[in-house]
Amino acid sequence: MNQNSFLVLDTNIWVYKTRLLSTSLGAAVIYSLNQSKRKLVLPEVIEEEIRKHTQKTGNEAVKKIQESYRLIEQLMGARDDFIVPSNDQFIARVDLRLSELAQFILKIEFKLNHAKSALRRVLEESPPNSYHNQQFKDSAIWEAVLELAKDGDVDFVTEDKAFFQDSKPSLGLASNLLEDCKDVPNKIRVFYELPSYLKAIKEELPPFDKEKIIEKINKSIIAELSERAVDKGYKLGDISKSDVLAFLTEKPEFIAIEFEINYFASEELIPRSGILTEANLVVKGSCSCNIATYEIVDVQFDSIIMLSKEGENIYGDTFLRGECHLGRRTISYRLKEPSDLID
Repeated sequence: MNQNSFLVLDTNIWVYKTRLLSTSLGAAVIYSLNQSKRKLVLPEVIEEEIRKHTQKTGNEAVKKIQESYRLIEQLMGARDDFIVPSNDQFIARVDLRLSELAQFILKIEFKLNHAKSALRRVLEESPPNSYHNQQFKDSAIWEAVLELAKDGDVDFVTEDKAFFQDSKPSLGLASNLLEDCKDVPNKIRVFYELPSYLKAIKEELPPFDKEKIIEKINKSIIAELSERAVDKGYKLGDISKSDVLAFLTEKPEFIAIEFEINYFASEELIPRSGILTEANLVVKGSCSCNIATYEIVDVQFDSIIMLSKEGENIYGDTFLRGECHLGRRTISYRLKEPSDLID
């Protein structure tokens, strides 16, 4: 590792994936920073987006609470007073959290040369831009990454497919961005989604019983999945296959878990026909596990997708990360790819 090593997380990961590095995967990031002595670089563009989207998601949660309390008042004829955070308090929380992480963070300002180069990329319609998809902010973030690479190795973690060739992470970085990397003295690595980064830098884990962890996760989510099965009109069966990725956190007794559990299921493709066809329910999410007791906490769903026997999407739900735990708001879809969360 070079004397200087940097980590850049995009806004989606800061806000939606880890809630300001407060989830189990956020704890794994903090642990890795402690162990590696990397600096967590916060470009000014990302910092401003963190404030915007924290306030936005916080206000959406407040609105849901207010709507629920109005329903309670209508049903009961009265309700207790309740206190929810204000806009200023959401912003204050961001500032407080950044101050808590100050020992890890290196802030870099948004510079005029970043803006000019980003504008050039927008006009050229080159990745992370494309025709009718102007990504000035993402272009500015990339310029900050290139500048950092003059002083040390940079790991950039994003959930934005626009940085990759043909918007397909499996094809690697877009060709023009690969060319950019050749012009800097140090190494730039770009990771799609946080688990892939954590897997790449994973420290040695203590021994653990993978099957027991899966059993405990299944026990913690099966009631929610069974209720969903009734609502959606399918039958839920046993586990067909499963896998977990484990990462160390700053709390030695806890490991962060990213899981995928597949269940046998049967789906009524023609409503009210009574004819069932074999299907597969794919459940992805994360949690924390106490390595001594195997207690599972902080379970969060990423997606619950129903696939046909041939592997085609029947339907599914993607989840906004960090909205409490089970039972959070979902975005239903019948497409093969979910929409990006950040405009």
